[in-house]
Amino acid sequence: MKVFCLLQLIGAFLFICANRINAQSTQIQYYPFELIKNAHYKLWVNDYQKLREFENLHDILIKDERNEMRHTRELITSKDDQLKPQLADLLKLDSIIQESWDTTSGKWIISGKSVNAYDANGNNTMWIQYYRDNTTNQWIPSSKTENYYDYNGNLTLDAYYLWDKTTTLWIGSEKEKYAYDAAGNIILYIHYYWDNMTGQWIGSSKSEVTYNAIGKATLVIRYSWDKVSNLWINTTKIEYSYDVNGNTTLLITCDWDKSTSQWIYAYKSETAYNASLQVILYIWYYWNKIASQWVPSGKYERTYDTAGNQIFFNDYFWDDDTSQWVPSDKYESTYNARGNCTLNTSRHWDSTTSQWITSFKTEYSYDDKANVTLIINSRWNSTNGQWIPVEKYESDFDASGNRILYGAYYWDEDISQWIGTWKQENTFDANGEITFQTDYNWEGTASQWITSSKITYYYSEHNITIIPEIPEKHINVYPNPASEYIVFDVTDILDSATIEIFDYQGKKVLEQILPVTGKIPVSNLAKGLYLYKINNGENVFTGKIIVE
Repeated sequence: MKVFCLLQLIGAFLFICANRINAQSTQIQYYPFELIKNAHYKLWVNDYQKLREFENLHDILIKDERNEMRHTRELITSKDDQLKPQLADLLKLDSIIQESWDTTSGKWIISGKSVNAYDANGNNTMWIQYYRDNTTNQWIPSSKTENYYDYNGNLTLDAYYLWDKTTTLWIGSEKEKYAYDAAGNIILYIHYYWDNMTGQWIGSSKSEVTYNAIGKATLVIRYSWDKVSNLWINTTKIEYSYDVNGNTTLLITCDWDKSTSQWIYAYKSETAYNASLQVILYIWYYWNKIASQWVPSGKYERTYDTAGNQIFFNDYFWDDDTSQWVPSDKYESTYNARGNCTLNTSRHWDSTTSQWITSFKTEYSYDDKANVTLIINSRWNSTNGQWIPVEKYESDFDASGNRILYGAYYWDEDISQWIGTWKQENTFDANGEITFQTDYNWEGTASQWITSSKITYYYSEHNITIIPEIPEKHINVYPNPASEYIVFDVTDILDSATIEIFDYQGKKVLEQILPVTGKIPVSNLAKGLYLYKINNGENVFTGKIIVE
């Protein structure tokens, strides 16, 4: 819940922590960097923050398509198939019980619980959280979330409520509504809050999204609710452009000018990619209303090794006084033979000495299954020219890759020792579901771990075989990539169907009746990534093909 609302919180910190590293299965942690020191840099971060908000919205609205390319030879894409259970019996989390350790009585005290409810399709429909009143030994409701879904399993409404002790009633807090197109893309989002004065849901913000023929968001318009006129008022417009591979190359945002009732440019970003479709250059601008032109604000450059790992990440901000790019930060990464990052080092640019100054580093260790077992963050002491440890995180995993131990420590420079902060131990069942969690805090006086809380997770089998079995409808596409022809093998599934092929700009490059052989020539198409859509009036099959 709160997906779109959280976008308002995404800013420079997310930029520093999430966008400076190569996407990996391992979560990389960075030690916080130095505070922003000058006005130019503040403007740079503010502009970037705005654009990241828009780009994160874009990432939420569009589907993740990278993994899809690995499975284009056999796609199950009819709407009914989305309801077919992957497992006959599915475990569902029924409730969670939390207990806290009472140091006075030396006993475990039940402190809270949460309860979940599901529909016949396995969708979570309700989540209620309680706390324990140990005086009356009763469970007191605290908060509740209700979720509603459409026939395709898309979330259409989620509402959040708080318990009022005085009236012993659930009081609305906020809710979100979603609408989708036939392809499952979000086309409408509305956020509401509960007005205690009127006892009604009041609109807060709304977003409408337009997509091209291949499901890429091309236009987002945001609105805010005007209480005076009781109308939705334009606030922001976001336009996206893509290259032939479907990568975002241009993003332009506009703000609504109420006085002129016109859209006014605000920010834009330009992105360039290498042959492996990795970002190598990103530049963002702000609109100078006085000069009526785009002015650079900041940029970053990425460099990769032959294995596709990001090894350098350089930040710059634009100096309006000198009309030059000024270095800001630089990050360097090294990897082991398995492609796991083992070291990240950060440096900042000293404009006085025109030199790179070492700042921080993060070191990573792994087990034989590539799980991160140790993370150590250190800062550079320029006085003695040494690395000073700051904090570390230790993890241990079972044979199935479940993290059974996770602990945090900080470095005490006075005694030159690691001091515990907190620790968590987890137990999992044979299905890999967490069943028990124990949390500890470090007690400095006794120099030992003190149990602080424990959580028990309860599951049950959720049989969703009541959903009618629907025969799987497969489509095999081969060869893919191809240079001369591609066969769309839909034998015994479709009697008569139409095939359409689109380039990644959404332009239709082919439309015809699919021949009995399923063979479609592609030698006349330019090299690149394409999307196909096969429709027989009952089912729609979509996927991606590559022409080389």
